[in-house]
Amino acid sequence: MANQGIEQRLDALSSAIITLANTPRSISVSTANPIDDAAKIMNNFSRGQVMAAGM
Repeated sequence: MANQGIEQRLDALSSAIITLANTPRSISVSTANPIDDAAKIMNNFSRGQVMAAGM
């Protein structure tokens, strides 16, 4: 029982590490409005991460 809390925290840490490892480090966009489109893509990606984290 005492280890259950530790196991849950390790699971959460593991999930956070996996999410971080899968986060893109750079992005290239070739469109008519590259700055606006890149900003929209990054905004949608960030919003998805926040929703996945349950915030």
